[in-house]
Amino acid sequence: MKATPAGHGMFTSRWLAVGATAVMLTSVALAGVASAPPALGTSAAPGLYAWGADGATTAFAAGPCGTGGAGCLTPVPVSLPNGVTAKAVMGGSDMAIAIGSDGNLYEWNDQYGPFPIPSYCTIMTYAVSAPASLICRLSMPQASVHPISVSVGTYYFLVLGSDHNVYSWGHENPGALGTVSSTDNFGPSVEQVQLPAGVVATDVSASRSFALALDSKGEIYGWGHNFAGQLGPNATLGVQYATPILISGFAARAIATGDGAFALAIGSDNNVYAWGDNANGELGNGQVLDGLGCNCNPTPSEIDMTGMGSGQAMGISAGVVAGFAIAQNGTAWAWGYDGTGALGNVLPADYPPFGEVPTPTEVLLPPGVSASSISSEDCDQCAGDHWTTAVGSDGVYSWGNEGTDGVGAGSLGNGTPDGSYTPVQVSLPSGLVPVSATTSGPTGVALLRLPGLAITTVGLFDASVGAPYSAPLSATDGNPPYKWAIASGKLPKGLHLNKHTGVISGTPKRTARSSTFTVKVVDTKTKIKPHTQNMATEVFSLTVS
Repeated sequence: MKATPAGHGMFTSRWLAVGATAVMLTSVALAGVASAPPALGTSAAPGLYAWGADGATTAFAAGPCGTGGAGCLTPVPVSLPNGVTAKAVMGGSDMAIAIGSDGNLYEWNDQYGPFPIPSYCTIMTYAVSAPASLICRLSMPQASVHPISVSVGTYYFLVLGSDHNVYSWGHENPGALGTVSSTDNFGPSVEQVQLPAGVVATDVSASRSFALALDSKGEIYGWGHNFAGQLGPNATLGVQYATPILISGFAARAIATGDGAFALAIGSDNNVYAWGDNANGELGNGQVLDGLGCNCNPTPSEIDMTGMGSGQAMGISAGVVAGFAIAQNGTAWAWGYDGTGALGNVLPADYPPFGEVPTPTEVLLPPGVSASSISSEDCDQCAGDHWTTAVGSDGVYSWGNEGTDGVGAGSLGNGTPDGSYTPVQVSLPSGLVPVSATTSGPTGVALLRLPGLAITTVGLFDASVGAPYSAPLSATDGNPPYKWAIASGKLPKGLHLNKHTGVISGTPKRTARSSTFTVKVVDTKTKIKPHTQNMATEVFSLTVS
């Protein structure tokens, strides 16, 4: 499951979420959000919350929400081990990954992973008949490298490191790990993907059997199995590529991969492009190419998005065989295979004969609700049911999974086991607002924070001596415009923070292992008495090499 913002610089996801600026979509999660359950008599605590099938993504909950896989019909708090707080979370097909405040990655899944259980993993069991889950604490190869973003495929995931390299962990789906060894990696740390020399990665996206990386020049690289043209016109159909090859002939700003062997990108012109399999209309070109042979187009082709108003997308996301985009006005659009209502734009009375919607059609969010993130997934253990989760301007919404019961029950998080063809609001605890939301197998996961001004940047890329550097910090809510400052510590010599834009820039003059500093942001005093002003802080580390 994969989604990406139209602009990169902070933590992005394979789903859409507000981050960089204004409505720019990134699956960025608020740094340092606590995950501890609230004390009795107090309001809900910020952190991770999960809902859906018992025994999967609810692995960190205080206990099962039901027996025999009945599921959590509403969100419950999720606690990372040893007091670690969540900085970001990303889901995929039956597994999820959190970036911890300790710089480690926490992977949990449903009955999948290394056996026998090594010391860095813990098995979590629930009520009789409920499945077991594993949680594994994974490290980056070097202590100086920290994770910037994560993208989850099918039983594996990719990590974008602060050193602009890509790392992988998990099951070697036909070459998807992108490593020289081309074998499963269930070790205690992630392994580096073998990108071509000189490639500076800025984004990653993992799918079922292939993966993409975006570099600083806007070029797209891909690896894995090219059975439907998803690795572009330079790849041979049916061939497996263990290491990345160049795909794009155009400059891209964002990438997203679908588990059904197709890919999306936002070009430098802000238009949406698609390539790969089109058996279910996932290329958004009005065609459905069901039949024998390869129903594919290996050349990135522009999707007609004029129905969105501006014709340009702020962000994209890809489900299994469905594409999603968010317009500049916050409307959400979907196309491809509707599955069990996963597109959220077709009422039962108007349902197409084969569930295919081959052109972008607006998602039926409630009037006045704008979207900032979308995440869509299927469930291997739920007979391939599909559902979608989105962050809206007033909370989290879910839809799909229509007609499913049993293990998939509760995946919409609205207090009932039923599915829905149109978006319904997830029953989040009061007093909290969503940073991001994602699907993971038969469950949903959201990262929630307290309302008010907040810094949303997760981490900073490394800098190099003598090379120009620029990293925008981002904030949300409060009363803009904001003013930025270094509250404590120091930036590496040669770098400075612009107090008006929040951009760290300059040219580092000497090597420093790592500089740790606290950034402060304040908003503008309100014009109405009592003239309140808000402040938020966050600690960052920046390495100069």
